[in-house]
Amino acid sequence: MCELCRIIDIINGLEEQPKNRTFDDIMDEFLDEWNKQIEDNKLVKKAEEYGRREDKLEIAKSLLTSTLTIEKIAKHTGLSIEEVEKLKK
Repeated sequence: MCELCRIIDIINGLEEQPKNRTFDDIMDEFLDEWNKQIEDNKLVKKAEEYGRREDKLEIAKSLLTSTLTIEKIAKHTGLSIEEVEKLKK
């Protein structure tokens, strides 16, 4: 979801709140929700990065059974030579 769409969703949710709330209350809630969504996005990105790393490790493991050198496997997977060597053990 785009950032502008998220802001609109948050604002729409705030509009449904009781009218006796102060501007500061609304802004505090908005900023809390905004920060929560930023943290959620960071967690999603971390999970995606972890998944990509796991994929690279699996690819490197299967390449170790081929005739490719450790250096070439490292180059093509983006892993370090040390990481590929650890997989070989």
